[in-house]
Amino acid sequence: MVSLRPRLSVWGVTGSLALAALLVLGPAVSAQTAPDQTEGPDQVVSRLADATMDALSNPEAAENTAVDDVAELVEDAFALGTLARFTLGDYWQQTTADHRSAYAEALGRHIAATTIRRFRDFEPAPLQVLGSRPVGDADVLLGTQATRRDGSTSRLLWRLRPADEGWHIVDIVLDGVSLSVTSRDEFTAFLGRHDGHVPALTEALSSGGLGG
Repeated sequence: MVSLRPRLSVWGVTGSLALAALLVLGPAVSAQTAPDQTEGPDQVVSRLADATMDALSNPEAAENTAVDDVAELVEDAFALGTLARFTLGDYWQQTTADHRSAYAEALGRHIAATTIRRFRDFEPAPLQVLGSRPVGDADVLLGTQATRRDGSTSRLLWRLRPADEGWHIVDIVLDGVSLSVTSRDEFTAFLGRHDGHVPALTEALSSGGLGG
């Protein structure tokens, strides 16, 4: 079985270097797709970001409604199976298939809620795509920039992986902080305090008991 750790954990320490490389390479090319795919990595990311902004711009939408809307897109845009396995670490092998499935669903809602919280600080405008480059065996690293409401800017790195049905996001790095690595550290620490009981983590994620 191939370990996910070498392909994802590196983000926590190389985000700024990767972004510098993207700035040199220039704009991303939408046509950069895996075989038989018509939507490029930049389009996958833009669609998710635009929908998140739309959900936030509706003053009549309740928080749960916004999370529901974005969670549907997260399920389509993210490689949730890959992220579920990675964020559980060694606990992945110690739980059942049913518990893994329930955890992956809760993880999707957690990612949606986290994305909404982080995007609240941004101006309601499309992300600026800075560039992209291949990384690892087949992944693509996409660099974007968003403007905060105070006028400052933040850099976001997105790592996407090709699959038969399209490109899927496997990590987001915001201002040098990796979503996947931070989640893994937080979740495995939680499991260490709860005797490795994955359903307890699933319940905490579902109830909003863990922040993002």
